Amino acid sequence: MTRDSISQAARAAKQMRTFNRLLAYVDEFEIEIISRLISYCVHYNTKADKFYYTNSVVKCIGGIYMSRPVAEELCRKLNSGEVVL
Repeated sequence: MTRDSISQAARAAKQMRTFNRLLAYVDEFEIEIISRLISYCVHYNTKADKFYYTNSVVKCIGGIYMSRPVAEELCRKLNSGEVVL
């Protein structure tokens, strides 16, 4: 894929890296894949400078969904700095 500028390419690379790291995390830690349980998504609150998870009935394109235990543990690791996206 090509971008019109270096800044566009850098932004896209950062977003793809985050997306791919989330996919890899879920693949590593999600033990039981039952679609009705895979409805939690991790978000970042810029004002609070903290990650949190929510349960989503409506799924958006490009979202990485996981079970609640995996989302809770991922948020704990992200907030402590143990995992970096």
